Amino acid sequence: ARLDLAQFMYQFPLGVFAIALATAIFPKLAGEATGDLNKVGANDEFRRVLRRGIEASLFIGLPASAGMMLVALPAARLLFQHGKFTATDAEWVALSTALYASAIWAFSLLQIINRAYYALHDAATPLKWVAINLLLNLVIEIPLIFTPLRESGMAVGTLVSFAIQSIAMLWILNHRTGGIGLCRIAPNVTKMLIATALMAGACFAAIHSPIYPASSGK
Repeated sequence: ARLDLAQFMYQFPLGVFAIALATAIFPKLAGEATGDLNKVGANDEFRRVLRRGIEASLFIGLPASAGMMLVALPAARLLFQHGKFTATDAEWVALSTALYASAIWAFSLLQIINRAYYALHDAATPLKWVAINLLLNLVIEIPLIFTPLRESGMAVGTLVSFAIQSIAMLWILNHRTGGIGLCRIAPNVTKMLIATALMAGACFAAIHSPIYPASSGK
């Protein structure tokens, strides 16, 4: 039950932003994915739309990952801690939520990448990676649930497997299309990482400041 609540927490930004973005961008990707993608000059619009989709997914996914990790505990306490749901339960939900949330950027990126494969009429590659993802999950999760992480070990497995899947599928797609032009979005992604780090640092400092209620024990 605690793990279900943690999944509910991290899926909120994923459902509101990432899936909506991927759904909106898919018709444009499908309309532009024609001809020989490896031919110089062919399908430049497809690549442009895909780059914009990747940028937009990370623009939301990176700060959402950091923000959800920071607010996991107070959010779990606010939403769930009452009745038979104890403070200890809230802490376990928060731990799982933080672990899941650290991969929101990967979940968001995968929504775009999967749509790109579908636009290219390739459903086999995403399906193969679903099987690989499941195997990675099992290999990582099963040992961890017998450690002090307990059920949160399943969140670790999800984090690692989806991070690997998103990067690997992006690399394969980049190679298959003769280059998406990832170097063009690298500066913007770098700015996003810096801005996310600054945001996370400011929020962390505020949370642990003496005037913050939680830090003063109130």
